[in-house]
Amino acid sequence: MNDLTGVKVGDKLCIVSRFREKCIVAADRITPSGRVITKLGEFNPNGRMRGATGFDSTWACPATEDDIAGVHRYRLVQKLTGFRLWEKLSAEDLKAASEIIAKYALGNSR
Repeated sequence: MNDLTGVKVGDKLCIVSRFREKCIVAADRITPSGRVITKLGEFNPNGRMRGATGFDSTWACPATEDDIAGVHRYRLVQKLTGFRLWEKLSAEDLKAASEIIAKYALGNSR
């Protein structure tokens, strides 16, 4: 169970769902009963999204620096894997990208 009782307006929350990628959102408002309102929905003080069923449960917890860095890294990887305009890159740009990839390739002992 996630405890949102100490969350304040503007605090970052890590939102986790079965059918959506993990994301970071700010707490927009806190109700007198302790519910946390965000742009993605309303969360009970225990972290569970209001109105979510067991099948599509969505949870919120205070975001850690690791959560924020992980989401940022995931989005960068998505951007790179979705890139389809390789023919527009110069030879120098392609060489630089190739060298970065080679640095982490399996079997490379750099």
